[in-house]
Amino acid sequence: MVREQRKLAAVLAADIVGYSRLMERDESGTLGRLRMDTPTNRSAMPKANFATWPKVEEVAATILFLASPENKVSRGGVVPVFGAASQTAAS
Repeated sequence: MVREQRKLAAVLAADIVGYSRLMERDESGTLGRLRMDTPTNRSAMPKANFATWPKVEEVAATILFLASPENKVSRGGVVPVFGAASQTAAS
């Protein structure tokens, strides 16, 4: 389990660096693409349809699975996160 926690920590650290870079380049555009269901996002966008936003718990569960030994088919790469509206539009 310690190895998986280290891998997850490395992934999150790399993501934070990427997020910071995006925020420096285009703060409003970056925030516009982040539609996770958090209290801060709900406050910032009170008229939005929160039902279509991915839940933090769902994203965390996906990350934990990807970093776990149960994930036997994928290694590395970027995993995009889409809400329900994006899934409907993609189908």
